[in-house]
Amino acid sequence: MENCVELAGASGVIYYYEASTIDAPWSDVAGNYAFASPIESEQWRILYVGETSSLRECLSSHDLWPEAVSSGCTHVLAHVNDGGDQARELEERDLVEGLAPPMNRSRHDPLARTWT
Repeated sequence: MENCVELAGASGVIYYYEASTIDAPWSDVAGNYAFASPIESEQWRILYVGETSSLRECLSSHDLWPEAVSSGCTHVLAHVNDGGDQARELEERDLVEGLAPPMNRSRHDPLARTWT
């Protein structure tokens, strides 16, 4: 897949995401996503990782868009995940712990807390 991006979690699991520009239309499906910008061939700077029950609803009006764009976000990496809330939350946690996206450590994100 041409737009496929591999993201590694702290667990060592590799997750496969599709890269789209930030203005892409989104399907009304559950999934995980990352705000990102390309830094070189097949390399991405991950700014934020999240999960949602609806990519369309979440990404059409995300409250972190202004901060993401000012931080250089040009793309959203998305992965359809219909395994339920717990599966999406575990994937999000694994990627946040593995990639340490700067926006997940900001005051805006309730997931910036330490997980136990």
